[in-house]
Amino acid sequence: MIEKHDNALLRLYRTGLRARVGTRAAVGGKTYSKEELKAIIRANASGRVADKFGVGFLINLATRESGLDASAQSKTGAVGLFQIVDSARKDYNKAHGTSYTDPDIMDPEKNAKIGVWLLNTIMGSWEGKYPWLASRTPEDYAQFLLWGWNSGWSSAAGAGKILEWMGSTGRQTMRAAEAREALVSGKYPPLAGVSKYLRDPAKFRWSQGTVAEWLRQSGKTPAPDPVPSPDPGHEDANDYREPEDKGETVSTTRKVIMAAAVLALPVGGFILFKMMGRKPAALDRAVVPSARFGRPTQGV
Repeated sequence: MIEKHDNALLRLYRTGLRARVGTRAAVGGKTYSKEELKAIIRANASGRVADKFGVGFLINLATRESGLDASAQSKTGAVGLFQIVDSARKDYNKAHGTSYTDPDIMDPEKNAKIGVWLLNTIMGSWEGKYPWLASRTPEDYAQFLLWGWNSGWSSAAGAGKILEWMGSTGRQTMRAAEAREALVSGKYPPLAGVSKYLRDPAKFRWSQGTVAEWLRQSGKTPAPDPVPSPDPGHEDANDYREPEDKGETVSTTRKVIMAAAVLALPVGGFILFKMMGRKPAALDRAVVPSARFGRPTQGV
């Protein structure tokens, strides 16, 4: 199964510095300009990822991953344009009958092939299990895709498990940021087994930032948030939506105004009767503090 290496394969959040060689990357004695590397990505763009997001998405992802440096290497062992790890190479070989070696994946052509194949593999797996995902806008879909790419995508413990929960509880319109809030809230038992990498705020910010940069580069404007679906009332005692979304609470402002009005009534009545030279009957037996002992004394 391709998902077995989920966390190891997708441990793509970079913590180390990458080597840079001017505007050209040196690999095996050969150098590549950024434009040459972009051309390699264009030549290998195919399948679901290219159809759904376009070549610009892949170029942006490679830029975020390696700075378009074919020689880039991370402390976690990820290498090349798309920062591919060794387990991805092995699974690619198994799926395609190739025999790429460790040094081979430094080659930008092979690295791009593996990166595009992996993205298409994730999308194919998800759309087979969660067909509603294909109808999401490209930017919505991309948020989940890069979250899974960066932090784990399987249905066992990765982003696929979150999508499965969303689909089974009527939350198909939930955005990635909302899904992560639900995940870290600890309110939902079905999400308890999700990988710790998906809870990592730095990893999530990386995926969000990558999508934002792609939208900026392509001149696209993010779609507005979808209207939240009503509480489906499945496994959760308290739905993810807050009570005010169900019309169950009064706004804080209205509460303050109402409380102030209630408190002002007796004060206003007292002042009015004083001005009229009368004492309210309700105050005939008011409780006032004793001047000497500070204890309550009946009468005035």
